[in-house]
Amino acid sequence: MPFLLYTKILLEMQFALKPIQECLINPYIRTLLPAFKLNQIDKYKFKEHRDMHLKAWSLLLEFLEINNYPIDNIKKMHCNQYGKPYIDGIYFSISYSKPYILVAISKEEIGADIEVVNELYLTDIKPFLHPDELEIVDKSTTTEKLYNIWVKKEAVLKLLGTGFQRIPSEINVLQKNIAIDKEVIVLQSISSDSNLIAYIARYTY
Repeated sequence: MPFLLYTKILLEMQFALKPIQECLINPYIRTLLPAFKLNQIDKYKFKEHRDMHLKAWSLLLEFLEINNYPIDNIKKMHCNQYGKPYIDGIYFSISYSKPYILVAISKEEIGADIEVVNELYLTDIKPFLHPDELEIVDKSTTTEKLYNIWVKKEAVLKLLGTGFQRIPSEINVLQKNIAIDKEVIVLQSISSDSNLIAYIARYTY
């Protein structure tokens, strides 16, 4: 899988899709992240998981530095009522699926999600699917089709900033233009590998 770095797509959006083993932890990352974010990372039981998150934030930091973003603003990171983090002046989204990390930044709100295709059964995600989605997967329940629907849905939920506090079954990701709360959302696939499903969601204006 090629490493796609600083690829500009869809207006001023950029993304990096990189194997975790190739990512490095910035030696200053713990001095740059706010205390609440470090506390969240340190709660992971296994060092592998803690390092994965530190590598992702280090990759985001690399993005910001290249774009001449004032790094000190990371300390001022805050979250909405659902826990989605924000940094003043730029929007970003991070996703993990072993062995990859996806980081995206934009001048506009975005949501990104990635999944490596493994085993996934309809029963696992059926409660989260829209009736139109259920009709499609009942006819053709290939693993790739299930993952495409699931990753699209997660990207939209990340864009909305609600996570699963929003009822996922109300969102139909089969539509080309997804209308939610008087906004229109579009999805962009950023992976050409059938074993790696990745989407970025954004609003259209």
